[in-house]
Amino acid sequence: CWSAHIGDSRLYRLRGSEMQQMTEDHTLVARSVRQGELTQAQARMHPWRHILERCLGRPDAGPPAVQPITMRPGDRLLLCSDGLTEELDDEVIAEYCLKVEDLDQLACQLVEAAKERGGRDNITVVIAEYA
Repeated sequence: CWSAHIGDSRLYRLRGSEMQQMTEDHTLVARSVRQGELTQAQARMHPWRHILERCLGRPDAGPPAVQPITMRPGDRLLLCSDGLTEELDDEVIAEYCLKVEDLDQLACQLVEAAKERGGRDNITVVIAEYA
């Protein structure tokens, strides 16, 4: 399986009880976190956290980040917009993923939880299970 990514939507792989973020946000603040200039906590509240360094449609954006993703039967992929991750941190998302088996219900519950916590941006969630 391959992933091509650009921007600040995220791809996570859920394997058993472990959730791993497979993509890196292409934002100014995410780069500052990777370089050790900001902590994750500081990044969540930073006023520039939505400034994209790379996105579709910009002539200077460069190519998307492409990477292989190893999948095993039972693994799930969660693709989501920053409207979800702005309202729910990774631990909360993982809790939902562990307790809700039905993929349609899981997607709906994640969207509703994000809306209940503010829902200030569009909230998109796609979940697929590898058989």
